[in-house]
Amino acid sequence: MIRSAINHRMCIRQLIFIALVLVLRCGVADSAELFTNPSLPVEGNEVAVIFQEATKDLPPTSVVNLRIIGPGKTSILQQQLTLRIVDEKVCGECKFSPEHNGMYHATVSGDGIKPITLDIPVLDAKRQVDFVWYRPGPWLRWATVVTHSDTDSGEVKWLQQRGIKALRWTSGSTTQYKGHKDLSPEQVIAQAKAHYTIAKDFVWDGMGIDEFGAYPNTDKYVFSLNWLRGLGQARATNPQDTCVTVWHCGPIHDEWLGLYRSAADILLIEAYEMYFVPSQLAVEDIYQDLLARILRLRSHDMFNRAYGSTCRALISLDIGGRKGAYDNPNELEQIVRYLRLAAPEMRGISFYNGSYAEESLERVAHDLCFQYFIKPVITFQEESLWFDRYNNAPALVAAVSNIGAMDSGPVIVRLKVNRKLLGTRKIASVPAGHSRLDNRAMLRFEWAPSVCGTYSFEVEVVDAADSTILNPVLRHVRYISTQ
Repeated sequence: MIRSAINHRMCIRQLIFIALVLVLRCGVADSAELFTNPSLPVEGNEVAVIFQEATKDLPPTSVVNLRIIGPGKTSILQQQLTLRIVDEKVCGECKFSPEHNGMYHATVSGDGIKPITLDIPVLDAKRQVDFVWYRPGPWLRWATVVTHSDTDSGEVKWLQQRGIKALRWTSGSTTQYKGHKDLSPEQVIAQAKAHYTIAKDFVWDGMGIDEFGAYPNTDKYVFSLNWLRGLGQARATNPQDTCVTVWHCGPIHDEWLGLYRSAADILLIEAYEMYFVPSQLAVEDIYQDLLARILRLRSHDMFNRAYGSTCRALISLDIGGRKGAYDNPNELEQIVRYLRLAAPEMRGISFYNGSYAEESLERVAHDLCFQYFIKPVITFQEESLWFDRYNNAPALVAAVSNIGAMDSGPVIVRLKVNRKLLGTRKIASVPAGHSRLDNRAMLRFEWAPSVCGTYSFEVEVVDAADSTILNPVLRHVRYISTQ
């Protein structure tokens, strides 16, 4: 990534953010809003539903009515919120603990207040996700971490109100190399530890570090590894709840990944296929480039915090990192679809919405987080259709997966043998879960071959209400014997 700490375009974005906050405070727009903390509630955990209106005066009744409806239109809560003035805003808050994942709906109403309704997706406890953004925007909701936030514009406070981690942007080894390259390894580690040690008046939730990475067998590579070791030492002495998010550029080597496992909470792999990778490396097949990075991360168990690791890796895509970049929303969705197919175990995604990002594309990326990670995502994994011959009643079995973060509603599947319909099955729900051990539904279609021979099978998801259907069709050809 090529960035400067302050540039003209970024200053404009911050001024826009400040202006929008002031507009709300002055009441020029419809200033009442409803949001949650955290932004992505999890089943079994407490969540705050917060009403807020930018006005200095309390409504005549000083209360509003809150109603929450759960999955299946079940009434969960009805309560009056007592309003109070906080920072020139009228605020009311209610906390509850959703028992199950699914889509909840909160509505606030009251005298002199236009009713506000908020859809609240509650995630499966075993399928929590991270959405990491470079910069915030007033449209932002599907986020857990923002790596570059400042205090002057109110960004830090705005994010923290919503349970989104607001990080302070700081430099990594690629920037520090020029000024420290002549130091001994021990001095590099000491300098890095001092650089990343958090002061007592630190108001952020952690650090967004830009960036680490270097080609092997170079002085910069050795320096970068030692600088990362210094980060690991600082992390061990910083407050335990400090979030360390690191951007990594270039090749991903074994030593990097070994150190990241204890030095970072989230590792962002820069896969900037919309502009930087094709412009700098002349890559034509960006999907092969993505696959190479995915295989590297998977081989080192980096997608989830396994075996004592504190770090989770996410692929980071660029949207608006350079003027004139190929920012096509349709291809951006295609890339996200590919990532979901090639790395279904990856728990979230990151977007570098840099200084040239257009809000229209940011909103598309934002919606893709909901469509392809939060909602139920129904799909067939490879080799998920087989012939069950170790049973008294031979059958074809189709395993339907849900790699989203909420249980699905009804799913309808049909199966064809040699292009002829064998049957249709309907299942009430495919659960979300940690892995294929608990997020699949097995659908049986009784069938036995009449003669030996080669058969073609095709299974298809024909309907899945309120779900994203990722890979709807799976085909399988197999020789089957009657003996």
